[in-house]
Formats: sequence, structure tokens, C-alpha cells
Amino acid sequence: MNIYFAGGEDIDFLQSGNAPTVTTNARYFRSGYARCAVGLTANQCLLRSAPFAAGTQTNCWLTFRYYVTYMSGTPSGIMMCGLVNSANGNSGYGLWIGFQNSGAQITLYANSSSGLTQLAVEPGSTFSYSTLGKIDLQVSSWGTSATVNVYSNGSLVITWTGNLSTVSGGTGISNVDSVCVNIPASIYEVYVSEVVVADSDTRGLIGLQTLALTGAGTTHAWTNNTYTNINGTSYSDASPAYTNSTAQDQEYTVTAPTPTVFSVIGVVQNARAAIPAGSTPTHLKLGYGSSGTGYFGTGAQKSPTVGFAEYQQIDPTNPITSAAWAQSDLTGLQLDMQSA
Repeated sequence: MNIYFAGGEDIDFLQSGNAPTVTTNARYFRSGYARCAVGLTANQCLLRSAPFAAGTQTNCWLTFRYYVTYMSGTPSGIMMCGLVNSANGNSGYGLWIGFQNSGAQITLYANSSSGLTQLAVEPGSTFSYSTLGKIDLQVSSWGTSATVNVYSNGSLVITWTGNLSTVSGGTGISNVDSVCVNIPASIYEVYVSEVVVADSDTRGLIGLQTLALTGAGTTHAWTNNTYTNINGTSYSDASPAYTNSTAQDQEYTVTAPTPTVFSVIGVVQNARAAIPAGSTPTHLKLGYGSSGTGYFGTGAQKSPTVGFAEYQQIDPTNPITSAAWAQSDLTGLQLDMQSA
């Protein structure tokens, strides 16, 4: 399985310029996996990820968990999470999972230049209200002859085939490169967590487990490097760790994984970073520390902009061992940020 995106905290969905609300109330997410869920009470606010490092995709799976805390009235056209293309900016053109009919039914929508179009509604009712629900969405041959399957809490509830490039006479999209969360009107409160986009079946994934920073690692050469400055569940750029020299490593320890038996598909690092004009370093590497030395996988070197932005590093293999990740690799793991 190749991972295109993995996240579920506020820094993962800031490309639209809107900041999500974060809840640490464990009722709204799986506390053994996530440490928070994202939501918002503002009306119709799109929260988009950065484009996938792997580029545009026409065949992929999306999985996420959701919790609807409050509803008023009869919802219609409520979008929760979808696959979109960043070329359309914050329009949210793409394929969406939502709900309707007093919250009783999972619904598949397409969003295009002509507006939101309902493609299919589940025949029964598997929608989870005031309890955690899980969605797995499969898209094959995105474009004029697409096939979409939707699984709700493990059960196939929707199969749809058709044209996603032109929807109801409006321009849609022919591929996707981002994931988007839409927090509906204030009369509906929705929280989302454990969002993953991959190239193959996500139904067997145990989940997305967040390993948060817990302290200083073996090497800590950056200034203002206390882990609590950069580890909040609600992001802040006010007090970043920094260096103005190249080849400087800053390492952090992370929480131990949940004590259950699992296979590791990959490890993903999400970070906000910036390189002001005139700085000596021009790049940032995201990797792992072992005995004070940094190890970095393919694509680990990022080129941050002058302003803070989000950067994601996905490692399907362990750069330290050059082998597939083992569960034991996560115990005592250290993250390494290196200026370059």
C-alpha cells in the first residue's frame, strides 16, 4: 500500500486559509489513536490539505472517521470529507461523502462549477450520529467512466458509475491531488479524524496512530527547541524552533504506540515550516534520529516558503534500517529535523 496522505489535526488542513476548531474531547475520536479531531462551527468552511507529494491520482481510496455532535432541522447537501484537486483553489470541486434526510443516510456528492450534485444515497441507514462512524471510499478510473464504492462502518452501501469530469453540465475534475474537509453550517457540528488516502483497500487498516512529541532527542542543536513550543494540538507559529546554520539536527522523542499487534504501512511526518528571505539554510529535511545521526528517506528534503506552510513526509520504509517498518521500530523512535 502506498500512502498519499495521512492526517487529522489542524495543520493538515490549512491550505484554504481557514483554521479548523480542534477538540480534545475523547468522545469525538479514538483516544488510542488520535489525540484530537478537527471541526468548525463557521458556515460552509472548506479545509483543504496540501497537494499529495505523489501528484494527481485517478485510482485511490479515502478513509476517515467522523462524529456528528449536533444537528438541527433537516440536513441536505451536508459534505463531510472529499477528494478534490488543488488546481481549483478553494472551490472544493471533487467527490464528497456527506449525509442528508435528518442525518439518517450516507450520501455521495459531486461538487462542480454547476454546484453540488447528489450522485447516490445509501438504501438503508448506516449513518452514525453521536457515535463514531467510519467511511471507506474507493474511486476507480476517475474521469469520464469512474466507478465509486462507499463503505460505511465496513458495509458496502453505495456503488455508482458515471462521469466525474462533467457533472450536471458543470466542470468537474479528471483527477485528484488533495483531501478536503467541509465543516457544515453551524446548526450541524461534525468532527473528523484519522484521514488517510492510499492506492489500495483501506478497509483493513487498523487506523492512523498519532505519535506526538514528548521531549528532546539525542541531538538538539536548534534554538528555542523545547518540544511544547511546536507540539500543540492547535497550531501556532508564534514560537518556532529555528536555526540559521546548515547541517544542524534537532531531534525529538515521541509517544509509544498503542500496545496492540499491528503491521506498519508507513510513517508520516507533518510539519509547518518557513525559511525567511536571506536565511543561510534553503531546505529542511524531515527524518529520524539514531544515536544522534539523522537518517532521511526519499523526498525528505523540503523547500519551505518564506511564509509558514505545511509539509508532509511519507516513509514506507525505515530510513535507518532501509527495510520495511517493524512495530518494534516505533518504540524509542526519534524524529530528526535537519537544516540544509
